[in-house]
Amino acid sequence: MQSKIVLWVIILLVIVLGAWWYFAQTPKVTAPTSVSTQTEQTAAPVAPQPTTVNGISTTDTSDAAISQDTAAVDAQMSSLNSDNTSVDSGMSTQ
Repeated sequence: MQSKIVLWVIILLVIVLGAWWYFAQTPKVTAPTSVSTQTEQTAAPVAPQPTTVNGISTTDTSDAAISQDTAAVDAQMSSLNSDNTSVDSGMSTQ
C-alpha cells in the first residue's frame, strides 16, 4: 500500500513539474507600452478580379461566366468518366 501511495505522489509531482515547465517556456503576451501616433495610409479600393480554379470562376456571377463554368464542369465530368472507364477496363483484365 505504501508503494502505491509513493508512486502516485511521484506521478503527480512529475505532472505538476511538467506543467510548470511548459507554462514557464511559453512567451508572455504583453500589451504595447506606447501608442503610435503615425497615420496609416489606405490604398484606394480595387474591384476584385475574377479568379478561376480549374476553369471555374469563383467570383464572376454573370450569365456568360455561369455558361463557361458549366462547360468547364462538363469537361471535367467527361474526363472523370474516361478515367473511370480506364480503371474499370484495367480491373476487369486482372
